[in-house]
Amino acid sequence: MKYFGIFYVMLSVLCFACNGGNWSKTEQDTFLSTCFDEGGSKDYCNCFLDKMMEYSPIAEEVEQIDFEQKVELAKDCE
Repeated sequence: MKYFGIFYVMLSVLCFACNGGNWSKTEQDTFLSTCFDEGGSKDYCNCFLDKMMEYSPIAEEVEQIDFEQKVELAKDCE
């Protein structure tokens, strides 16, 4: 029984690591569309998307990042 519990925990971690940390194509397209709508250039928006995906591997968590942190991430994209 002990091994089943360990196996279950390891399987859960593996599934989360493989599935939960990637932005879907739809999430990336939505982010880029919003960036373009706010006046960002293609190069800027792609750079900012890369920075956001690196900082927050889970797209849903982007909304929790405060404005100042987003500005810091975007500085290298200007």
